[in-house]
Amino acid sequence: LFTVNTGHASAAYFGFEAGLEKISEAMADQDVAEDVRAVLEETKQLLVAKHGFSNDDQEAYVQKILVRFSNPYLPDTVNRVGRAPMRKLSRHER
Repeated sequence: LFTVNTGHASAAYFGFEAGLEKISEAMADQDVAEDVRAVLEETKQLLVAKHGFSNDDQEAYVQKILVRFSNPYLPDTVNRVGRAPMRKLSRHER
């Protein structure tokens, strides 16, 4: 869940900065997608190093999440996803 929330929030923040409305639009923007991918790469490395997760499993999970965020049929907006960042990225969030 740490990976999903971090990636989703990053897509919202970078998408908002780029003037985009939906998460899927943000992920269609090459610069935003590269930034989100970089965030998730760093997250992946932390989880592998700190918790001993498999690098291959984490990479597969990151790819799955990136596909999900790019789905134009999901109605998530950058404003909704980007709300309440301290709560969303907190240690005890879902």
